[in-house]
Amino acid sequence: MNDRHQKSTIWTRIHVDPTFFILISALLVYSALVIWSASGQDPGMMERKLGQIAMGVVMMLVMAQIPPRVYEGWAPYLYILCVVLLIAVDAFGHISKGAQRWLDLGVVRFQPSEIAKIAVPLMVARFINRDVCPPTLKNTAIALVLIFMPTLLVAAQPDQIGRA
Repeated sequence: MNDRHQKSTIWTRIHVDPTFFILISALLVYSALVIWSASGQDPGMMERKLGQIAMGVVMMLVMAQIPPRVYEGWAPYLYILCVVLLIAVDAFGHISKGAQRWLDLGVVRFQPSEIAKIAVPLMVARFINRDVCPPTLKNTAIALVLIFMPTLLVAAQPDQIGRA
């Protein structure tokens, strides 16, 4: 049997760094305690928070099984989708909680800026990964454009709080 397979640990099999997992777990426990304390020890709120934490951990473990090259391949499509949806917010956006930052698709209502939190770092990482290090001034400028285009689209979204 290959020497590499004999030394395989649970962490290498699930593709998760143990230090990262322990730090994330500590933050999740802390956030649950803060919610429990802030809610006046409301068991219902704590149950919801624990459910969200469990769903997040499961999603993290599932997403860790996908090879990084797959994410690299998805990056440009996700980025373009993100920019198109951010532009669509201006034309078709739904005002909710005082801001026009929501797209209502009938079945689901969401904020495209949430997709940008995933799409932008993926796209910038893909772009930077394709070039030699350290990046040239030109490539740094292109990476900044990739970052600022969605950022400016989010900043341009009207905020309706305090307006009649």
